[in-house]
Formats: sequence, C-alpha cells, structure tokens
Amino acid sequence: MPRQGLNRQAVTEAATKLIEEKGIAAFSMNELARSLNIKTASLYAHVKGGMDELLSDIKLNTIRQMTDEEMAAIEGKEKDMALFALADAYRNYAKEHPGLYLLVTGGQHGDSSVLEQAAEEFSKPIRIVLSQFGVSEKEQANYERVLRGMMHGFVSQEECGAFSGQAANLNESYFLAVRIIAESLE
Repeated sequence: MPRQGLNRQAVTEAATKLIEEKGIAAFSMNELARSLNIKTASLYAHVKGGMDELLSDIKLNTIRQMTDEEMAAIEGKEKDMALFALADAYRNYAKEHPGLYLLVTGGQHGDSSVLEQAAEEFSKPIRIVLSQFGVSEKEQANYERVLRGMMHGFVSQEECGAFSGQAANLNESYFLAVRIIAESLE
C-alpha cells in the first residue's frame, strides 16, 4: 500500500531534486528511496515502470520547463532580439540545471523516445523565432538543427572546461555564434 501523502508527483519532484543536487550519474532508485525514507520496492507503488518511467516523466517536465522559459524570453521580441533572447535562455537553463539538461540531451537515461515524442513542444520557441525571418519550413528545420547544435555544442564544451585558458570572453564567443546565425537568416 502506498505511503500516505506520497504519490507519483511527489516521487518525481524528489527525484528531480536529487538529480539537480547530485547529477544524473549519481541518481539511483535506492538513493531516491533513502531520500523519501521508504524502501526501494515501495517506489514501484508510485512509479510502476520503474526508473525508465520516472526519468521519462522528469524529461517531459524538464522539456516543458525549458520551453516555458524560452517562450517567456522571446515574448514581445522579434527577429535578432528574439534569437538572442532564445539563445540566452537556452544557455542559462543548461547552466542553472546541468543535471536535468544532461538528462534531456544526453539520451542515455530512461526512455530515449521521450524527446522524440516531445520534439514539437521542444521546437516551438525556435520555430517561432525562425518564422519571423520568413524562411521556409524546410529551411526552418535546417536552421533549427544548426541553432540547436551550436547552442548544445557550446554549452557542452563550456561545461566540460574545453574553453578554459582561452583569452576570449565566453559570452562574447557565444553571442558571436548567434550573430553569425542571425546574419545568415537575414
């Protein structure tokens, strides 16, 4: 019988908090059960699909949160200003939530089809911005890949320290890459 006051949402929130604190590599069902002061087997009363189902829920929540932040950042902005705001929101989210960002973009944890299922939602802010430049749907798909690849690549390289020891300011480098994409869109 499930512990009173504990439900799937509470378990998901506790798991999210652990991933935020310790990273996805250190996350386990045993650690989650300990943090909730229950037996590991008791988690399955709330998350029947186990780790994959739990991580899928967290991925979907993370995608929604990241998308909401990007949508808020681009609200009322057009073209270049919207593109820079989107890129800034993307990078800020990744830096503020590295464990969750890695969970979503790493692909090796939980159900790998979650991102595919949520692709339309995940793409919405980028598509809104790109549509302001008057590019065709085919071009939007290509530019979305280029933009997402640049943002993710930069964030990943920054996170692992690949840019340390270089004279150029990281923010300037990041926004130079965004500016190059903006100029290409014009």
